[in-house]
Amino acid sequence: MEHNAARGAHQSGLDRNKREVDKLLDAMASGLDPLQVKDRVYQLSERQRELTQLIAEAPQEAAPLLHPNMAQRYHTEVQNLLATLNDPAQRAGSI
Repeated sequence: MEHNAARGAHQSGLDRNKREVDKLLDAMASGLDPLQVKDRVYQLSERQRELTQLIAEAPQEAAPLLHPNMAQRYHTEVQNLLATLNDPAQRAGSI
């Protein structure tokens, strides 16, 4: 479970990083001097490489943990509900 959370955190960080890079590129396209932001762009590029590597090395997401008997329990509960709803005595009482 922890590796799913870590992978999600890395992906969120990568998405934030990309948005910040896009903002800086838009600012440079609008006339901002690239020399003013070159260090920040370099930092973001390095962090993007780190996050991409961490995501690539992380194990695949694990399936959610469910009790092995959950499907049978659900089936039984639905059958009980259907029987109750179809019982004429129960139906008359609910009207």
